[in-house]
Amino acid sequence: MYTLDDSKGGTRRVVFLDRDGTINQDSPDYIKSPAEFSFLPGAFAAMRRLAGLGIDVIVVTNQGVIGRQMVEEEVIDEINRQMVEEIESEGGNIAGVYLCPHAPWMGCACRKPEPGMLSQASHDHGIDLSRSFMVGDKESDVEAGKAAGCLPILLSPDCGPSAMGGHRPDGAIVASNLYQATQRIENVLTCETVLY
Repeated sequence: MYTLDDSKGGTRRVVFLDRDGTINQDSPDYIKSPAEFSFLPGAFAAMRRLAGLGIDVIVVTNQGVIGRQMVEEEVIDEINRQMVEEIESEGGNIAGVYLCPHAPWMGCACRKPEPGMLSQASHDHGIDLSRSFMVGDKESDVEAGKAAGCLPILLSPDCGPSAMGGHRPDGAIVASNLYQATQRIENVLTCETVLY
């Protein structure tokens, strides 16, 4: 875990973001070095937009490459550190990074779709999960968000959200990329302001 902000609140609202395939290009061979990490188009703009909304971002990422003994945890920490520094240099903000180091067969409570990382972050940062969002490109991200009580947003480039009004039958919001997800989040916040 790489955490930048240890403040306690109690009612903080955050956007939880998956990492690989959401912020950066994913790889079937996994991201095993800083040189293999490449931001997706629009990622910096999305981060700036979230910062402009005044909503904190926490990254929650499965990193089974550690449990598979393909890479040391220190290397993954360095990748995350570099990611945070580049996002902040581009006007974004990351309040913390949580990772699950376990391989899928280890049966832990932190690997998504389990909500362990989100629950731990909530405890550490005083987050109101029911007012927070979970954004990711996999069903496991959606399931983790739902299990934690967050509003899940699935990134699905091949599944046009306009065909479904931006929602799926299970209640998840659909967006084609991270920047569009930030637009969906802003819409939710705007609707709440109008209602209350």
